Amino acid sequence: MAEKPNKTVRIHNKSDKPDNIVEKENEIFQECEDIEAQMPRFLRSFFVYLKGNVLPMTRLAYLHVLPRLPK
Repeated sequence: MAEKPNKTVRIHNKSDKPDNIVEKENEIFQECEDIEAQMPRFLRSFFVYLKGNVLPMTRLAYLHVLPRLPK
């Protein structure tokens, strides 16, 4: 696979959350997206479920454990 060039993300915080929290959430989101891109496509519905129904850190933890599950 070709590597994606690193993107510089500029955060425009329009919420009541502190900037560092918004930045950390964005880092978690990007890491989740990178892990999901390496996983098989048949897990796509599971990724959609995780994205919509669990907190970002929980989603990231599940994605880190998923490759180590027995097949």
